[in-house]
Amino acid sequence: MSGSSKTLEGASPKRPAPLRRLDLIRVKGMSRPTRVYEAPGHHPSATFPRLASVFAAYEAGLDCYQHRDWAGALSRFGEALQLAPFDRPSHIFSDRCRYYAADPPGDGWDGVWIMEQK
Repeated sequence: MSGSSKTLEGASPKRPAPLRRLDLIRVKGMSRPTRVYEAPGHHPSATFPRLASVFAAYEAGLDCYQHRDWAGALSRFGEALQLAPFDRPSHIFSDRCRYYAADPPGDGWDGVWIMEQK
């Protein structure tokens, strides 16, 4: 499945910024999903001391989430939150996992989060 990546297309190929994958969303009124990333370069070690470990746990959580492994994803996002309780993306995906564990998506679920508002 392809998503729009206009921001990535405009990034410098000579010095690519490290990116954290945040989400794949479909905005209301749009047919194609859009990939959303965070450029964590603005985080100095003083404000995000274990960034690499948090991002590794978060990425493992996203992989579990995409495979509908809600318990595994919750565990990985929980690891990220133990290291960085302020990590908003890990909170958001933890909430989604709890939601989907209680009300699983249908067979056609593709991992895309549908944005109801622009």
